[in-house]
Amino acid sequence: MFDRELFRRDPRGYAIDLVEQGVVSPQALLEACLSYMSWDDVRGMLDANELTPRFDEECEDEECEE
Repeated sequence: MFDRELFRRDPRGYAIDLVEQGVVSPQALLEACLSYMSWDDVRGMLDANELTPRFDEECEDEECEE
């Protein structure tokens, strides 16, 4: 069930595999990741994936750029 080799060479793939095998739910893994990350890490991740207000086409005021 726990693939030590995958964990060693590809921890991201290992985490996804845990979800695919039903060891952990997607929600639980998301909460674990967000709890581990700093607020700046979360903001950076959201921005890198274009999930922040500055990527909202309807958002035109300066507040969206922050």
